Amino acid sequence: MSLSKLTKYMKHSHKDKQTSFTGFTKDAKKYTDRGWNLKFMTINNFIEEYQGFIQDGCEYLTSLDKKNDTNYEIYLLVDISEDTKHTMSADMKKKYRKCGKERRLRLDQKYNYEANIFNRIHGFVIVQHSPGLSGDKTLAINVICSSNYTTIKGIGTYMMNRVIDYSSQSGYKDIVLEVGSDAIEHYESESEEESEEESEEEYNEIDDEAEDYFIESKDVGGLDIENDDNESLYDIDIDQITEDVCDIISDELWKKSVRHRNSIPYYSFGSVYVYSILEAIISNNTVKDPLPDIIANEEHGYGGYYYNKSKRRSSQLIKYYESFGFKEDPNVHKKLKCFSELPFPSLKLAL
Repeated sequence: MSLSKLTKYMKHSHKDKQTSFTGFTKDAKKYTDRGWNLKFMTINNFIEEYQGFIQDGCEYLTSLDKKNDTNYEIYLLVDISEDTKHTMSADMKKKYRKCGKERRLRLDQKYNYEANIFNRIHGFVIVQHSPGLSGDKTLAINVICSSNYTTIKGIGTYMMNRVIDYSSQSGYKDIVLEVGSDAIEHYESESEEESEEESEEEYNEIDDEAEDYFIESKDVGGLDIENDDNESLYDIDIDQITEDVCDIISDELWKKSVRHRNSIPYYSFGSVYVYSILEAIISNNTVKDPLPDIIANEEHGYGGYYYNKSKRRSSQLIKYYESFGFKEDPNVHKKLKCFSELPFPSLKLAL
């Protein structure tokens, strides 16, 4: 399967200087001086590696056969350094020292590795093999996002380069994506508590690259594995553990995608969307998603009012993707039905 080949390439990219972030970054000295060490992990790799910092019960998920037979994968770009402790810039660190205890605790949750293990994630990519009616030679990039809290420049470009190069080497002929935006309001909005908590000064280190983001079960049987206390997995609620872990991870990844327009926070995808993919991967649910009903009317359809509104809002992001060779192709949405019924601009890259 092409997706398993892609995963193998992604996971080993850090071992070759030419494909590692060290070989990519324009400021290798700063990167090495800070002690950063970025490596791609699948979501299952991350849960296994950091299970003790995520949620009680993760050990039961990692004790299962974690082969991913779904047509989805989530690649996390994780700092595995043992020396680096946070993602704060020098200016943010100064503000951190001056602020009160309550404020420090909130900042720790966003930047500090020890306070929140998910801060080790500097970017992530969600891909899908053979979306819609596209066939086995097509890969969809459903989400690609650099963390809003990283100070490392070029995360999005690096991830895109690796996905494009490795997809070609894995046998894919096309990569498709849709350019989501908040012009079509259909996702959960930021909570009131989070809105009050965010401030413009926290985001003065946002990478100004238009890095990206797009839009867009659990049966465990025949298990009798025992833990150290001779407790059988028959007595463990695997479904509940899976639900809790998916809740935590989807929420953390969603929060990292936040961007600000005129100091107002916005998101281009929802945590519910990430949750559904996480649950499929962790539960190894191989049921393929149903095809969306494509809307054909002038207002809500592709090329209509909401499409044009979204395209205007995402014009800079579209140019960013075009710099990699992506071109708009309405058939990705209309005929191949690769994404949802929402009329976001759809692009394709021929490899």
